[in-house]
Amino acid sequence: LLNLYFIQLNDLLLNSPQVKLNLNSYSGYPSENEIFLTKIQNDTRDYWIAFIEYLQKTNYPLNISKIIPQKYHWLTIYSKTTCFNDNESKIEFNLWLHSKKKLIGVELFISNDPDKLIFDFLKQNEYSNSLNLINKDIQWERMDGKRASRIAYRIAGDFLEKNDLEKQFLWLKGYLEKFFSVFKKPVSYTHLTLPTKRI
Repeated sequence: LLNLYFIQLNDLLLNSPQVKLNLNSYSGYPSENEIFLTKIQNDTRDYWIAFIEYLQKTNYPLNISKIIPQKYHWLTIYSKTTCFNDNESKIEFNLWLHSKKKLIGVELFISNDPDKLIFDFLKQNEYSNSLNLINKDIQWERMDGKRASRIAYRIAGDFLEKNDLEKQFLWLKGYLEKFFSVFKKPVSYTHLTLPTKRI
């Protein structure tokens, strides 16, 4: 049973010539609900582990040492909490994948923003830059009626295709940097520039 306390990397990543993983970095004691994972959850977490290792080898300037890859279809690289009008919202720069639709992507996810103040502020100020500096097909998803919204760019990509890993990692890193170049500065100042709650 001791082996259950370690992340079991599957042959997909162990046999990839582009990735060499350090098991010792991720041998923490999991919570009770993390011990038994489905195959897709294991594959997803292994993919994020491999990507973090890839970033470390490229001397990525952002501090990624405390990022813990999880079983989920997204991986948060950077997050910021913004408080205004007695409301606490979180803004996250995420990597994202969809196993069934075979998509990968980068997104800016905004949670607990029911009045869409953050989303509308960013769209008013950065929409043009997002088209020019990220991609003209970037999706601004306001998600009316929900407390969350997102800005995302996705492409076709099967994260289980080991021969495509290096290409996917290079793409994710490149577009993560583009998202940072457009959104990180305005996100850092949202608490100073957001309007008061609409009446």
